[in-house]
Amino acid sequence: MPSTVYESLFQELPAVLDIVNELHAAQTSAEIKRKLVQATNAFKSDLSLAKQAANNLQGGELSIEDQESIINTLEELKARKRATLNRFAEEMKKAPQVKDSNLSMEIDSTASTPAA
Repeated sequence: MPSTVYESLFQELPAVLDIVNELHAAQTSAEIKRKLVQATNAFKSDLSLAKQAANNLQGGELSIEDQESIINTLEELKARKRATLNRFAEEMKKAPQVKDSNLSMEIDSTASTPAA
């Protein structure tokens, strides 16, 4: 999602407000009203695009409560997996280490050679 959609809102809102200030200072003029309509329409258009982009975010249709529930579930899952990994690491530390220099392995070269 392009961030320029949201950045344009920050540029256009002050433009609308500046024109409103001009309108108050100059006491109504057709040119200022036209500028105000143009700036307001541009802001509305970009605001609509920003809303559409936000609604198209994955999970954007979920309520805050639903999103928090999913986040909590994922954090619990992460904690359980981390605990499982920690238990496995502890078991591996306790496992006897094989340090036998007489231990040898046979390598079957035909098992790793592709058939012709």
